[in-house]
Amino acid sequence: MKRLLLTLAAVSTCASAALVYAKLDGEERFFRDIRPAHWSWNGADLETIERVFERLRVAEGRRVPAGYVDTLEAFGPGNWTYEFEALGDRFMTRAEQEDQKGLSGSASFYYNKAASYYALAKYPHKRGAVHETRA
Repeated sequence: MKRLLLTLAAVSTCASAALVYAKLDGEERFFRDIRPAHWSWNGADLETIERVFERLRVAEGRRVPAGYVDTLEAFGPGNWTYEFEALGDRFMTRAEQEDQKGLSGSASFYYNKAASYYALAKYPHKRGAVHETRA
């Protein structure tokens, strides 16, 4: 039940909870499909996702388009790609540490976590965005 409530809260936190296409300044923009429960099946933690969504929500800065909590333009804290990439980096570092110790089972666990957060970081919401393409 707790997972269901977190999932519902996470979805309601992001205004762009559905797949949306919008025309802005004559350019087509793409917004991700927000599905935290699906992401948890791929290794992401729902409570962690909820904390990221809260950082997205409270971050200050220009949002393109305005009105969506997950469209902070500047790459840094509060930006979708930045936040999920930072999580991926943290788990990748832990995986490499476990691997160096010869603990392949726990290393595999952390590599999977890193991959799930890197996959979230790459979700494009603007075509041609450098950081999203790199992720």
